[in-house]
Amino acid sequence: MQKVSICIPVFNGGPYLSDALHSAAAQSYEHIEILISDNGSTDDSPEIIEQFVRNCGRPARRVRGALPGMVQNWNHLGFSAQGVWIKYLFHDDMLQPNCVERMVAAANRDPRVALVFSRRHVAASGDSSDPLFQQLVRDLEQLHSISYPFRRDGGWYLGRRDLLWHRTTNFIGEPTSVLMSRSAFLAANGFSLRLRQLVDYELWLRLMTMGNVVFVDEALATFRVHASQMSMSNLRDTENARRAERRCFMESLTGPLLFGRLHPRVQSELRREVGALHDPWTLPRARLEELLWNATAYSLRFIRRRRSA
Repeated sequence: MQKVSICIPVFNGGPYLSDALHSAAAQSYEHIEILISDNGSTDDSPEIIEQFVRNCGRPARRVRGALPGMVQNWNHLGFSAQGVWIKYLFHDDMLQPNCVERMVAAANRDPRVALVFSRRHVAASGDSSDPLFQQLVRDLEQLHSISYPFRRDGGWYLGRRDLLWHRTTNFIGEPTSVLMSRSAFLAANGFSLRLRQLVDYELWLRLMTMGNVVFVDEALATFRVHASQMSMSNLRDTENARRAERRCFMESLTGPLLFGRLHPRVQSELRREVGALHDPWTLPRARLEELLWNATAYSLRFIRRRRSA
C-alpha cells in the first residue's frame, strides 16, 4: 500500500486547528503519515499540535525548521514528506474520512497521474455583511459547477481555451482538495516563492506538464472561509500588489514550460496582456496605430475614387 503524506501548514490556527488535525487522523486509508509545521504562531497552536502528536494514534510528527513565510512553510512540508503522494490540509479546513482513500484509488488506476482533484464543500464563518466576503464565498461555491473528465492528459487542460481564457481563475481548487505525486512535486521544485494568491494554481499548471490529471466527482474536503484567512487578505491587496502578482503569474504562463502547450488564442491574448502589464501604454498605443492605419487606408481609397470620377 502506497504511503500518503498529509501535510498541515499552521499559522495561528485558532479555533479551527483541532478539527483539521482530527480529520487527518480519522482517515480510512491506513498508510499515512501526518506532518505538521507551525510557522511562528502566537496563539495556542503549538500546544494543540504537541498534544495531538502525543495522542494521535497514527504516525504524526511536527516538522521543524521552516523559514518564515506562508509558501516557504508549504514547501518545507512537501520536501519533508516521505509518501508516494502528498496531500495538503490547511489548518482551517477538513477532510472527509474517505478523502485520501478515494483519491489514491483514483490515482492508482493510471501510473502516469501527477495530480488528483475533487469537489469540496465551502463552509463560511464570518461577517456575512462584508461585500468582499460575500464575493469570495460566491466565487468559491461556483468553482466546480461543471464536471470534468475522470482522467485526461495534463496537456488537455492546458490546451483548453475555455478553462484558461480567464487566466487567473483557479479551476482546480485549493491544496486541501488536491492530491499530488511527490515525485512530480519535487521535479517542479515545489510552490513558487514569487507568488502568494495564485501560488497553488501556478503549481497545478506546471504539474499538468508532467502527467495525467484525475477528477473525483464528489466532495471530499471542506474549505473554510473566514475573515482572518489569507484569501480575504488577498482580496484587500492594493492595486500595485495585485498587478505585481498578476505579472509574475503571466510570466510563468509565457515561460518555456507552459506557453507552447496553451491554446493559440490564449497565447495571443497572453502576449498582449504581458506587454500591458510591463508597459501600461502598450495596448492604447497598439489601438492608436490600428486607428491610424485604418484612417490612412480610408484616405487612400477616397483619393482613388476622386481620381477615377
